Amino acid sequence: MTQMVVMSQVVNWAPIMHKVIHSNGPDKVSSYKVAPGLSGFFIAFVIFGAFFITNLFVGVVISAYNRESERLGKDFLLTDKQKKWRETKVLVLKMRPKVAMIKPAKSKFRQWCYQQAIHKNFEYGILISIILNTIVLAIKWPNMTP
Repeated sequence: MTQMVVMSQVVNWAPIMHKVIHSNGPDKVSSYKVAPGLSGFFIAFVIFGAFFITNLFVGVVISAYNRESERLGKDFLLTDKQKKWRETKVLVLKMRPKVAMIKPAKSKFRQWCYQQAIHKNFEYGILISIILNTIVLAIKWPNMTP
């Protein structure tokens, strides 16, 4: 009985199959491949018993969940506070807020740094720096110190 439970869980079913294929019967010495045709039973059991039945069970559970969620509504698992938070988040996403970048007014050096940071080539320079750094860290050479 424990062998069938192990097989239905699809854990270590192959060693059990090999023991059955090599067995001569109860209380008899086993020999090599006495009944190799039984391997077809084990493979069919694993395919139909484990995968097919498991998929049917999962399908029934998912179908029941979908049916109940349609009956109770889309938000039946959410509390009132969570529903309000979700509605607020949806409103914020619909408004599409933009971040205002304010140019520094006091220092010429800060204005220059700001102009460099918002320029499109600055992003490319950072990307190239990251790629070069990755290449340098990945390089190995002979007689390298640990």
